[in-house]
Amino acid sequence: MFEENAMRLSEAIEAYYLACRVNNISQKSMISYQSNVNSFLTVVGDMPVNELTPNHVRIYIAHEMERISPNTGRHLSANRSPNPMLLSELFAAGCMIKR
Repeated sequence: MFEENAMRLSEAIEAYYLACRVNNISQKSMISYQSNVNSFLTVVGDMPVNELTPNHVRIYIAHEMERISPNTGRHLSANRSPNPMLLSELFAAGCMIKR
């Protein structure tokens, strides 16, 4: 259910970037985070944060796993999985975890 004034995922991501800057995250890490976050946003869409569920994270992880060629033997790395700090920021922004 969409609430008119609900925070959108893109707004929560901007708050996450601000938290990263305040926490003095390195530029190299920020570039990696932005790549992951942009991919996450592309896969799940710019939904209201309070509608984000653990299943959306699973959908993103499955999407990333499908992009990796089985012939290379590569696995989903920590750099391509959702950042725990991002997820905590999103849920802190008002998301009620739904199962």
